[in-house]
Amino acid sequence: VFQCDCRGVGTDWRVPQLQHIASKLLGTTDIIPDASMIEADFQAILAKAMSKDVSDVSLRLWTPQSAKVLFCKQVSPDIVDLSHRAKTIKPQVVDYPTGAWGKQESRDYHFCIEVNPGNVGDEMLAGRASLLYTINGVETKITDSRILATWTDDDVKSTKLDRTVAHYTGQAELAQSIQEGLEARARGDVEVATSLLGKAVKLAHESGNEGTTKLLKTVVDIQNAPEGTVRLKREVADVDAMALETRSTKTTRIPKS
Repeated sequence: VFQCDCRGVGTDWRVPQLQHIASKLLGTTDIIPDASMIEADFQAILAKAMSKDVSDVSLRLWTPQSAKVLFCKQVSPDIVDLSHRAKTIKPQVVDYPTGAWGKQESRDYHFCIEVNPGNVGDEMLAGRASLLYTINGVETKITDSRILATWTDDDVKSTKLDRTVAHYTGQAELAQSIQEGLEARARGDVEVATSLLGKAVKLAHESGNEGTTKLLKTVVDIQNAPEGTVRLKREVADVDAMALETRSTKTTRIPKS
């Protein structure tokens, strides 16, 4: 499987375009602020590539005939929508290529599966997710997990969001707020930009995403992080804004309770 990490040097490039290319090539995206930093970044990429122990790893999802997969996303260590990568293996079974993995590497994924309505008390197997790799045409399953759906009329159970899902949903909302806030800033809409980037600061603070908070400080002056109160900086270097946009999809793991 061909895999390629993508880097933008300086500021004469577009973040969404490079992210789109990297996604297609199962790689990462980042910014190199200055050409003098290319060598060091290349060495880091090479070292990371050499540390990969298993190539051609796929996430396989089986769903019953009546079910529909609405999306499949990687949510850690960064947010990547894998839905467009789906490869049908056989009816009701699809693979999502994930590239090469290193020893002890861990990633988190989020599925959304739609099933037919059931009756209160019913339970069904809505899917089975497994991780596998292929060497010389031989598949080896690493792990698998069942996805269960249960019907209830208990409002407390039906409205309570799983803690892990809630965390990564918040991280996705954080990335979206940053991207939309930067877009508003670029078109001169100060009010919308301030609101969205303030929301991003609040979400980053709540989730303990210190890396993103540090990047946000290059674009806004934070007056009250818990409340999301910020003021746009008058002068922002293009490289800082692009670094924030490029790295906005980096997530933090759910804090241990």
